[in-house]
Amino acid sequence: MKVDKDCAIAVIRDLAAAILADLKLNSPVVTGNLRGNWNMEEIAQGMAQSIYNNTEYIFDVEYGQAASAGFVRRTLEEWRRKAPRFIQERIAAWIDRERRKS
Repeated sequence: MKVDKDCAIAVIRDLAAAILADLKLNSPVVTGNLRGNWNMEEIAQGMAQSIYNNTEYIFDVEYGQAASAGFVRRTLEEWRRKAPRFIQERIAAWIDRERRKS
């Protein structure tokens, strides 16, 4: 079975949502503003997702001296390791769902 554009879009969206969830979870919380300002936006007709945080002090937190410094970089590095398996599992699940529909 050919993996088509719908599968790719679903896998990309699922991967971005999982990364977004971990970024929120790993965000340090004082007021909740930083954690609450994570967003995800579909771009390129769903073939890419943009994850961003518009909190004006995010760079100070990420590159500062606190124990939480580097939380974005650590989260993304973790996902660099986890992503291949995650993607493979999502594609397999998508193929299984498509086969059951047939």
